Amino acid sequence: MGSSSQTAGRIQGFVRDVQQSGVGKAFERLGIKDLAGQTPDQALTALTNAICPPGGTIDDSIPRYAWEQTLLDLAEQGTADITQLSPEQWNGLIPDFLARSIEARLLNDIGNESLKLPQTVEGINHAEAELHQMISGAVEDAIGGRLGQGQGIPSGEIRGIMDDIYQRSYAYLESLSEE
Repeated sequence: MGSSSQTAGRIQGFVRDVQQSGVGKAFERLGIKDLAGQTPDQALTALTNAICPPGGTIDDSIPRYAWEQTLLDLAEQGTADITQLSPEQWNGLIPDFLARSIEARLLNDIGNESLKLPQTVEGINHAEAELHQMISGAVEDAIGGRLGQGQGIPSGEIRGIMDDIYQRSYAYLESLSEE
């Protein structure tokens, strides 16, 4: 979960810049100077490329996928202009990203066949919904209140939180394969 915790640190820094200096200055610091007139897709792609550069290993791809899913959730909520997000909305991206990173790592483990899923579509859907709820709740419990108070969370602590939640989630999925 090292790449994801490093990316979470970059996201935290970006969110802190947005809250302290505004969206325009935060984009400038990422090397994205002008998003005016760009479509939401173009703006989100530019933000993704700045926070999670393309290429690299599977471990590097996991945070990029998680960040893309986080931004997709944002777009599906009807956000047309990311420059208009409230501080609370920016803060909300961090726990969503962490949860999605853990889920993506578990999906990678399933793909590598180190984990087995239930054998029915209904069982898989049920496990996926429970897993998402469990991971999101654990992330929110671990960091949610701190972000709302403007506190940053050190990268090492984020990694420890993610590793702990990942291990608990892995154990949950293992228990399903034994049923």
